[in-house]
Amino acid sequence: MSKSTIETIKRELISIKLNYLDNNGAIKKSFEHTNFYKDVSYLKNQIKWYQGHWTSMSNKYNPTKVRCRSDKFLIQTIENKNNYNQSTILLSSFKYKNKIIHSVISGYWFENYPHSTQSSNSFINIEYDELIDMLENNGFYYKTIKSKNQNLTKYIIYFFDDENFDINEFLQYIDISRNLHNNNFSYLKSYSKYDPAIPNVTRKELYSTFTDSCAIHNLNPDFCRTKIDWQATKKAIENTNLNVPLDFHHFISKDIFKKAWSRKEIDDLDWKIIHSKINLIPLCQICHQSIHNEDKKLAKITFDFIMEIHIKNNTINEFLKYLKNTQVLDNINDLKDWYINNER
Repeated sequence: MSKSTIETIKRELISIKLNYLDNNGAIKKSFEHTNFYKDVSYLKNQIKWYQGHWTSMSNKYNPTKVRCRSDKFLIQTIENKNNYNQSTILLSSFKYKNKIIHSVISGYWFENYPHSTQSSNSFINIEYDELIDMLENNGFYYKTIKSKNQNLTKYIIYFFDDENFDINEFLQYIDISRNLHNNNFSYLKSYSKYDPAIPNVTRKELYSTFTDSCAIHNLNPDFCRTKIDWQATKKAIENTNLNVPLDFHHFISKDIFKKAWSRKEIDDLDWKIIHSKINLIPLCQICHQSIHNEDKKLAKITFDFIMEIHIKNNTINEFLKYLKNTQVLDNINDLKDWYINNER
């Protein structure tokens, strides 16, 4: 089978998959009944929205890329550049796993769009797998570009579940776009609530690895500061929608990645890397508070416990390789120093 034939098949498969998501199909008929429409319709004089479609780029060089486009949105955005009383958004909706998921992108990112608005545009394009990741794990998707040896944010797309739509979060996204679209982007810690969630499959694997208990308890029950029977707790909540009381701790903190990105030490915030299983440790709330504690001795002890966990599970070499590949810290001593001296 020739390379061109394989690429054609890939493009056709992407188109079929997008149609399966019912992108702006059945949803369009019931759009006026969505929470988004009910809450945002009264702002139509201030926020003008256009509905776009995620489709295959049909590009033989990028057969797995998809794009969202609307020339009307682009034209109105550019015409609106100096209209401070009205902004534009490009909205797309999906039916995904019995939920309605919306993607929204603010026109502020395209006020200075340098190309023609009278031709087919692919100004918003991502990999199909990235689209599915964001439908699965809602939050911000941000695209960076290199410009004069700097990494700039080209745009941010906001993905959210209609059932849990929060008008205040939506307006904050618009405000973030308004304030940051002309600036070199620094991912502010205050916006961490928009971070994509840890994939459920990763959570399930970690629950299984540590037998639904705090990883430090799994290492040695005497080391864990929460004195409960984890297995009895797990059994008690079976057949409910409850989970055992665990936090998923990023050993290399999300904040470390964000600061490395804002300082241009890494090119992008790749959430597959940040949420990598090797970087996550399930901890009870007390142990989680301990690793972040102002008491340096307590933070050091908890750090050492996590290192012992990796040694016990024969994952220490995998973690050290992961640490090196992230390029956000030079070595394990730098990570330890961050917890003891630099986090606060």
